[in-house]
Amino acid sequence: MDLTGFNEFNVKSTEKFVPSSKRINCVNLKKDEHVFIKRGSMISYIGKIKFTRKSGGSLGTKLLKSFSGEEFTVMQAKAQEDSKLFIADNNQSITNLKLGDGEAVFVDGEDILAFESQVKWEVKFMKGLSSMAAGGATNIKLTGPGYISVLTWNDPLVIRLNKERPVVRVDPKNICMWSATVDSSVKSDIGLKSMFGKTTGEEWQLEYKLKKNETRGFVVIQSRMDPTPTKK
Repeated sequence: MDLTGFNEFNVKSTEKFVPSSKRINCVNLKKDEHVFIKRGSMISYIGKIKFTRKSGGSLGTKLLKSFSGEEFTVMQAKAQEDSKLFIADNNQSITNLKLGDGEAVFVDGEDILAFESQVKWEVKFMKGLSSMAAGGATNIKLTGPGYISVLTWNDPLVIRLNKERPVVRVDPKNICMWSATVDSSVKSDIGLKSMFGKTTGEEWQLEYKLKKNETRGFVVIQSRMDPTPTKK
């Protein structure tokens, strides 16, 4: 049968994270190796893999509740023999990034798909967003070395920050990730709140500002889609 209309998995690849297609990632695991993945992101695997949810510890998995009340869970996937794990989520595009030794980024909690076991991680909450049912409240700080997989909606945009352009503001639901050389804070416009009577990106923004003594930074934004079907 002619299957050229489909993407075909490259079984010869030995990279840790392999983009099998734009929206499906393959993780190559040797026996006893493990990675951390977003809960519910496993769609298939070849071999033997044990999935475990652990609690506590900066390198263990954590079960948290975001301000919207939804649970955010990171799972450990450990190979019991040489295996291949296929992961995806919400039909989002996937980008694999390599963090250097000591290099750190923040990723929105909904947009981290996977990361290697040696990557240090810590869950952060954005102060001031507790009253909002929007994105940006729960973030993951990831520190290299190691690979991470990031999820994005549509075509993400990188905004570079420097001394000439040190600040950018973003609608909370449309932030994806930012460098650790950038500070984040919540800004609001009470006048717009009174005008519209509801929470909007125009009323609340996340401000990203280059840290003092830093010369470069970046912010990745996206046009986020709601994967939940609209009720008629």
